[in-house]
Amino acid sequence: MKITRIIDESFGIETPVDEIGYLAMFFATDSYKFDKVEVPKVGVVVIMHGRTTASSMVEVANSLIGTDHAIALDMPLNMKPETMYVIAKRKVEEINKGEGVIILVDMGSLTTFGDMIWEETGIEVRTIEMVSTPMVLEVLRKSIVGYSIDEIMEAFKNKHVYKYRGNILEEDNNINDIIVTACFTGDGASKKIANIIGKEISNKNIDIFTINIIDENNLENRLHKLKDKYNILAIISTISLDISWTPVFLAVDIFTNEGIDKLNNIFEENDMCLKISQSLTEHLSNVKGEKIVKEIRYILYEIEYKLGLKVSIDVRMGIVLHICFLIDNLIKGVIPRKFDDLEEYKKIYKKDMKILKEIFSPIENKYEIVIGEDEIGYILKSFLSNQISVH
Repeated sequence: MKITRIIDESFGIETPVDEIGYLAMFFATDSYKFDKVEVPKVGVVVIMHGRTTASSMVEVANSLIGTDHAIALDMPLNMKPETMYVIAKRKVEEINKGEGVIILVDMGSLTTFGDMIWEETGIEVRTIEMVSTPMVLEVLRKSIVGYSIDEIMEAFKNKHVYKYRGNILEEDNNINDIIVTACFTGDGASKKIANIIGKEISNKNIDIFTINIIDENNLENRLHKLKDKYNILAIISTISLDISWTPVFLAVDIFTNEGIDKLNNIFEENDMCLKISQSLTEHLSNVKGEKIVKEIRYILYEIEYKLGLKVSIDVRMGIVLHICFLIDNLIKGVIPRKFDDLEEYKKIYKKDMKILKEIFSPIENKYEIVIGEDEIGYILKSFLSNQISVH
């Protein structure tokens, strides 16, 4: 990790924790051979269409991690699925050590093999589809270091569907709403928290992202990248984080009814935001309803955080509507209304108005507009007049 920090600073990058593990393995590729006692591990079998597809992928993974644990089964295009199934079942029976076997496949009939083998042999077999080399590496690494079959599968739940764009490997995820769980490694407490929350959101279109906070200095930048791509409903962390633009929970809060109630309130508000964004589509001519509502939601949380107050969901939704139409009108060139006795109001709330102006600065730059003092005054007054509690 010390070496990786030097690399990061030299090239202006951030090396993921898993990659640090892979780098360490390059320097200790024989470390697993010195185990005095062989601990049973989850079996890993890669089955792909093509004469050498699986073999090539497994060769890379085994070589990088320094093991021969992963098994490759190539399925030529002229081979019948029934023939491949018999071979796969025999191999699963051969390598199973009591911890189960994970089959990684590309497509087609191969995706059904796992359940069939499980039912026929009683060996717990799980299947991961649409496989890439990074996925094989990740499964193999987790198997080697002793993860259970459930823990490995949980890491791939609703995630890790990859596609290539140019020469960059990206994760393809169509779910817009996410909850971020964070701990020091991104692999321990945050995943346990994710399991708990997963039960609460099983019927919702919300994904959970687990991240590490080893390098807290870069955390804000990493979260902003996620924020640009997804709608972050909340962040749940094992330590206190100074994040202003979305609700942040300590992990311990999730183990209480109060914490779950707060999450449910966030879900309720998000549903209202979605309905508003859909209804605004035909009324806004210069901005997209869903995108602008998401951006404004972050702004309102930041205003509440920095002013040290809170307003009800209904009031917040009213302010969301107001700002949506304000931005759309400013892009059109519509002149905003005047705020009565603005100069007197500024004398009283000069500091608060400055805070709001700074918060709105990024969205002004993005849409090339200026939100004047009159509108800043109206928005501030909406918060101050309707606050229901102080942090």
